[in-house]
Amino acid sequence: MRLVNRIICLMLKYIEYLRVGTIGQTETVAGRRSILRQMIKKHALTVVAYIEDADGSSVVAGARPGFNKLIEMLKNGHANAIVCVSPENLTRNLIEMALLEQLRNEGSLVEIRTPAGFLPKSASKPTVLNSRLAISNEKQA
Repeated sequence: MRLVNRIICLMLKYIEYLRVGTIGQTETVAGRRSILRQMIKKHALTVVAYIEDADGSSVVAGARPGFNKLIEMLKNGHANAIVCVSPENLTRNLIEMALLEQLRNEGSLVEIRTPAGFLPKSASKPTVLNSRLAISNEKQA
């Protein structure tokens, strides 16, 4: 099984995505980046880009240049997977969740990997991402 996971990881091209949190969050950018770097090294992930959304850019709908770049890279085939600190680090609203789910269903997004595990594309469970992200986002509210 480990060999199969290793082969799959070799075929994936990851975007390392980090959304800098809002004021009051205890984790620092350096701390989050360190967590991601350790995971990338441990699993020998192929990272093709690092994208960071700055503090406050995620508050206004549509004002997330990093997230928009991530979507374009997935659509254009420059990457097919995302590595991030947590699922809620990716989306801030239902539109963004639906966009990621659409990319998963189209095959442009194969995997979202976090330190807690990964969310592979699952034809039998097309709403796994939406459910996971919705639960995570509710915790923040």
